[in-house]
Amino acid sequence: MIPARSHPGPGLWSPPIDLYQTSDSYEIYAELPGVSADDVEVLVRERSVVIRGVKHRPVQGLSADSVEIETGHFRRVIHLPEAVTAETSSASLRDGLLVIHLPRPGPRRVIVPVSVHGPPDAGRDGDETPLEIDRGEGR
Repeated sequence: MIPARSHPGPGLWSPPIDLYQTSDSYEIYAELPGVSADDVEVLVRERSVVIRGVKHRPVQGLSADSVEIETGHFRRVIHLPEAVTAETSSASLRDGLLVIHLPRPGPRRVIVPVSVHGPPDAGRDGDETPLEIDRGEGR
């Protein structure tokens, strides 16, 4: 569950997002209409994502009677329920929708050698058989 949006700070606005979880990743969708890919930055940390950038005014040089379109600098921090793999994360911006793909780490597999010692008359002196242990970390 994503906590309610709080004001990100003076002079900043915060884009709305949706966070989805799949079996092997998290997907974040952020509404950024009117923002170009050159004006947005996505920072992925172990358990959080920061989206920041700037949205320029669509019209320059006119006197406005009413201004409702959010412009200026924006920032949004999303805290994740678990760590993600930052190195293989990706983001794309199309038609005002920023899509961030955050792979969840797969189960760690550790090969532990197990010594097999038979009775002395079996003629074995420490044959080793590997034992594979799946450390899925709760998944």
